[in-house]
Amino acid sequence: MAAASSAFATDNDTVTFIVRPGDNLVTICEGCLEDPRNWDEVAEINNIRDPNRLWPGMEILVPVRLLRGTPVAATVTFLKGEVLLKSPETEIWTPLSAGDSVPEGSRVKTGEQSAVELTCEDGSTLFLRDQTETGILKALRKGPSYLVHDIFVRAGRAIAHVRKLLKGGTPRFRIHTRTGVAGVRGTTFRTSVDPSENSRFEVLEGTVGVNAMRDQVMVEQGEGTLVSRGRKPTPPKKLLPPPVIRDFRPLYKRLPLRLHFDSVEGAVACRVMIAKDAAFKDVVFEKQVPPNEPVRILDIEDGSYYLQTRSIDDLGLNGLPSRAEPVQIRVNPLPPFVNTPEDGSEYRGDTVTFKWLKVAGATSYHVQVAEGADFQAVVTDRDDVSGSEYRVRVPDYKTWYFRIRSGTDDGYKGDWSDTLAFTTIPPPPQPPVETPEVGDEIIKIRWGDLGDGITYHFQMAKDAEFREILLDRKPEKPETSFEKPETPGVYYIRTSGIDATGYEGAFSIPQSFEVEKGFPYELLGIIAGFALLIAL
Repeated sequence: MAAASSAFATDNDTVTFIVRPGDNLVTICEGCLEDPRNWDEVAEINNIRDPNRLWPGMEILVPVRLLRGTPVAATVTFLKGEVLLKSPETEIWTPLSAGDSVPEGSRVKTGEQSAVELTCEDGSTLFLRDQTETGILKALRKGPSYLVHDIFVRAGRAIAHVRKLLKGGTPRFRIHTRTGVAGVRGTTFRTSVDPSENSRFEVLEGTVGVNAMRDQVMVEQGEGTLVSRGRKPTPPKKLLPPPVIRDFRPLYKRLPLRLHFDSVEGAVACRVMIAKDAAFKDVVFEKQVPPNEPVRILDIEDGSYYLQTRSIDDLGLNGLPSRAEPVQIRVNPLPPFVNTPEDGSEYRGDTVTFKWLKVAGATSYHVQVAEGADFQAVVTDRDDVSGSEYRVRVPDYKTWYFRIRSGTDDGYKGDWSDTLAFTTIPPPPQPPVETPEVGDEIIKIRWGDLGDGITYHFQMAKDAEFREILLDRKPEKPETSFEKPETPGVYYIRTSGIDATGYEGAFSIPQSFEVEKGFPYELLGIIAGFALLIAL
């Protein structure tokens, strides 16, 4: 016994029976027909006048619609989220699980952000997107190799992939909606039903015959049709190409993601999907936006994903899918929150301490300081800072730019923090000390005037290291005077400038004078060239 087939799944499909010795038409029909009384229709199809006059090897064509069918069940081969089943024996919706059977007469519906794949006995699949409801109207095996499936899509979106059988027989797979019927053999196509009960059929592979209002259109690969309530199918229309993402990057480090796409002529919208698998079963993000409007993704877990796009035309037909582009999202570890320096702050001196908050998952930090905001001229580049503080000495007094990012043990570096700026301000210069004026009782010291807004710091000590300070004054003018010390010996003096903010520069190089015993105080000389530089 072998099966015969026509180009599309219709009620005229037949299978062929080979007559064996002792067979007659009635016994053959009793063995294979749902209603054996339909033997006369089989006789008419085969031009048999006498049902008892058959010979061995004779071929008898029997319509598939008359065959007795054996119910077959689909199996849940993928499930995500909330998927419910209402079996023929009950009116209660119960949760489905992977591996469950879905028998003929069942209804299946998916919740928000849910999906399910039903796999038939022959390997054909029906994939239901979220918020979709279907009914298994018929699932039968007729004869040894002929499968019949009739699916009703009440609402939502479904994708059917109908396999071509390699050995004998061809499956008949039909999807019904309230407005039309799509019949196929060996193809992949999408079906959607919107809230207004408009049905859309989009063929990705093979050919689909769509029937409505006693009219049929043949929809070829790369075409689609719309069936509105009470109307015939629209003429097949070529599906639009997918929009191309601009400046695509295989790795994104910061949220929100902003994806921009080139416009497609004839498109009224763009659909963007991100999934964990290249088959786009486990979709984690899906959004439809107008042309030229960027897609913003506010929240998505770190991981490896695939990105796919489609254009949508004025009939609401989803176009051809783009290639599944691998994309990695790794936002963590996050950029650290910088405590200091604040953006635009000023620092007196050439040393700045960076402080930031520790980041969960970070094992190191990368600090960069540069002359420009483009970081083309980097003066500090340290990528192994273990703590949350780092001290940097810059080579000049000017505006500098810095940024910090987190790192992990596997060598991954997260996204940079915002670029911030700080300015280092030079201290007031060292005021040059003039030769002291020595009187009989008073010594006058003068030094260079550093300009408006500058006050001064004067010190006199008994030692060159200024551990024993005898005088400590902050005069407003570049001069001071004091009584001659009564104790003979060598004395040291130094001065510094202080600006209006209180920022004090370095002390001048110490100078000295000597007071001799038994003589009137007089300046014995300045020990010039004393090269002791007091560190800031």
